Amino acid sequence: MVRTSFIIVVLALVLILAVAAAVALQLLYHGVREGEKPQVQLDVEAVVRSMVGDVPMGVEVSSSEFTLGGVIPRVYTCDGEDVSPPLRWSSVKDAKYYAVLMVDPDAPKGLFIHWVIYNIPSNTTALEAGVPKKEEVPGLGQQSLNNFGKVGYGGPCPPRGSKHRYVFIVLALRDRANIEPGSPPRETIDSIKKLAISYGYTYAYYGR
Repeated sequence: MVRTSFIIVVLALVLILAVAAAVALQLLYHGVREGEKPQVQLDVEAVVRSMVGDVPMGVEVSSSEFTLGGVIPRVYTCDGEDVSPPLRWSSVKDAKYYAVLMVDPDAPKGLFIHWVIYNIPSNTTALEAGVPKKEEVPGLGQQSLNNFGKVGYGGPCPPRGSKHRYVFIVLALRDRANIEPGSPPRETIDSIKKLAISYGYTYAYYGR
């Protein structure tokens, strides 16, 4: 009788631990998909992996305006001039084009896409501040809609009283991306990442 009770207790504990583990995993991954409310704050690498998949890392990304894990200056946000910040990245030998993504993984309704620019020529490894907000930027590439519903860059604009992370991802592409103008930003990213051969990222914070 005692042994039977012990076995029942052990099985109950195993069941409780299994349920707790399942809930923890659900909370860990819930919210990285566009439009889903995040339950816990994912680390930046998990956010990037949710965007690029199994592409190997091999691009160094930086900005002259903020450090890794630093603060994005006000001028590049909705509280300032809302212009894109300068970025630079290391070249990738077999890249034909590059793409740059900017996302906010801490948005109240889930992953928010602030910027997608792609088909950047392989001899370009930097973007100056203030990329024009139009679909076709001569000599630079194309830009898609962001989750604000506008073309080009949309700066950080977190709810007041909060501080969010903004992740800048650079993808090296093996070929040109042929994307229908006006496509939703997530569909655009899904098309771009199929051509990716390497990636890198940096991130910074902005709070209000």
